[in-house]
Amino acid sequence: MGKFLVSNIDIYRRTSKRNYHKYHEVLKKIDKQYNLPNRYLLGKDFDEMSHELFDQRYTHQMTAIVFQAMAVEAFINEYAYLRLGKTYFESIDKLSPIDKILIACKMITGKDFPKDRKAYALLKKINKLRNDLVHFKAKEIDTYKDVDTITDKDFEDVMDAYDELVKELDLLDDKFEKKYLDDVVEDFWNTDLG
Repeated sequence: MGKFLVSNIDIYRRTSKRNYHKYHEVLKKIDKQYNLPNRYLLGKDFDEMSHELFDQRYTHQMTAIVFQAMAVEAFINEYAYLRLGKTYFESIDKLSPIDKILIACKMITGKDFPKDRKAYALLKKINKLRNDLVHFKAKEIDTYKDVDTITDKDFEDVMDAYDELVKELDLLDDKFEKKYLDDVVEDFWNTDLG
């Protein structure tokens, strides 16, 4: 039996994309609920429905971000492993995804990964958001202020992190595999997650 490389890149990308779409479906439900005529007559039921929808919104947003970050890191690992070989890859494996791509890019292409481009900014942003979510710290909040810690712009931006990274490497690396530029196939089964 032969060996083959497993990276889960497409699984992570599909999971991220699925939750991104579910997030936007929940936003539509929230908008519809808040535009109901006489919604205040629902009283406690309205509050419970609102709480459930906001919980779903945040759950899908967190899941989309974390799986997008996982797809980015899985790609970086596979790219570095295949292009550098096992020995060199193992020497950089414990580095952060950002440091890993900076070093791998220089070793593979002889060029610096451009820090003044969108791909680098998105790598930094998704790394920070992922760390904030995965290593969440308890905190006190003012209930009268907006409690969203992830802005809509940041969320939309980081959903492009994988695509921007592979496009940038495609420009830098003459031997870049075009398969990484392909979009993931949408699921054909029911993706209703909640």
